[in-house]
Amino acid sequence: MPSNSLVFLLRKSIALALSLSVLYLSFIGILFDFSILILIATIIVVIIPGKNPRLFLADWSLFGLGIFFHTLVRGFADDMKFPIIVEPLLNIERWLFFSSIPTVWLQDIWHNSVTVHWHESVLALFYVSFFIFPFIVAYVLWLKSRRQYYQFALAFTLLNVVSLFIFVFLPTAPPWYAAEQGFFELQRLTADAIKSFYYVDQHNFLLINRIFLTPEIANHVAAFPSLHSAWAFLASLFSVHFFGKKFMFLHIIPIGIWLSVVYFGEHYVVDVLAGIGLAWGAYKFVLHLEKRREIKLSTARQTWVIPTFPPSAKKVKL
Repeated sequence: MPSNSLVFLLRKSIALALSLSVLYLSFIGILFDFSILILIATIIVVIIPGKNPRLFLADWSLFGLGIFFHTLVRGFADDMKFPIIVEPLLNIERWLFFSSIPTVWLQDIWHNSVTVHWHESVLALFYVSFFIFPFIVAYVLWLKSRRQYYQFALAFTLLNVVSLFIFVFLPTAPPWYAAEQGFFELQRLTADAIKSFYYVDQHNFLLINRIFLTPEIANHVAAFPSLHSAWAFLASLFSVHFFGKKFMFLHIIPIGIWLSVVYFGEHYVVDVLAGIGLAWGAYKFVLHLEKRREIKLSTARQTWVIPTFPPSAKKVKL
């Protein structure tokens, strides 16, 4: 039977090996796969002494399966053959911005087709943080309070379920898709911007696309609402709610993501606003449920009857 120190050393060694593997995979761009994110979280649990991996798996298994199922169904949603919505969102965007398209306007000001500028690399960092930030918040909440973690997980799941129905029955085209259809001119800048800080060559990047962004998995007509906008905003909302106003700076992350998805041509501002609204609605709904639960518990405590007994009669000496 190995000693506790030997078991701890073995756990550390396994965690180190897995961490180095994940680090390599992240540098070649496979960080976008949700299974890698779940693996990273599992590694963190293994590294931290005193944490029960089985408790982590019990709390996170359904959450992880829900994300996987959502990703899978979202990928097949565009095969349902519902008509793709292109012009209605474009018309709303033009109405909001006085006949202008913010993506086109931003690219005209900031983009140089020859090179990738530093601000595009910064926006790419914000863009990929969408895949990481919500899971970091969920894990920190899990360490702090399982009840708070479950509130976030419920809101996150609710958000994904609602968006999934929209993706299936109202497939919407992003700006780059509309540009390919000839409605206006712009470039989809996401891939070049991400490659500017990932140490990958063109062959590796295309290989990653074939593995993880194949037509069977990727959905190119799931623009409304923007999950990039919704996930990050929901994570920052719960961070501020549970950790206080000193964490207001975390709102910088969703703001950077909102700007990046519009600038790169992935979403209209309308998509971003819908994602913000969806995240806010899920957040308020879960807090409302929690408040009702607390009221019921408080009422139940007040109605409990504490039995009282008369004082025992004193013995009288004769």
